Amino acid sequence: MNKKILMIDDDSDDQYLYSGLFTSLDSELRVECRDSAESFFKEYSDSHQTVAFIPDLILLDLNLPKYKGSEIFLFIKKNKWLKATPVLVLTTSSSPLDIQDCRVLGVNAYFIKPMNFNESKKLVETIHHYWFDYNALISHQGE
Repeated sequence: MNKKILMIDDDSDDQYLYSGLFTSLDSELRVECRDSAESFFKEYSDSHQTVAFIPDLILLDLNLPKYKGSEIFLFIKKNKWLKATPVLVLTTSSSPLDIQDCRVLGVNAYFIKPMNFNESKKLVETIHHYWFDYNALISHQGE
């Protein structure tokens, strides 16, 4: 069963790290990255008839240039292709205000990016096992 993650993060090192960790853990998992809100908005615009990549899970960084994470989250939840997709925030921010804002918006989970490789690997394993092995709400809509 093919599984798909969309990572929205402008940090190419984080894209490389997390997509590599996920795909090394699960060879059936496909991870695609978008490095700006603008490219993401354009790709998933409601004016398109179809989109090429419908993810099962979205990883969203809050610290993108020009747009707040909350604006991107609200776009996702109003989008016809993405509104049912769980959104996990994966960010460096440990701000209680950011965490509270995400809770109020209805983000599915909030993770603070670890500062070392082993902790990042544990986090990826936890996310993967919970969302793809144990959680029956993942519909694998991208298939």
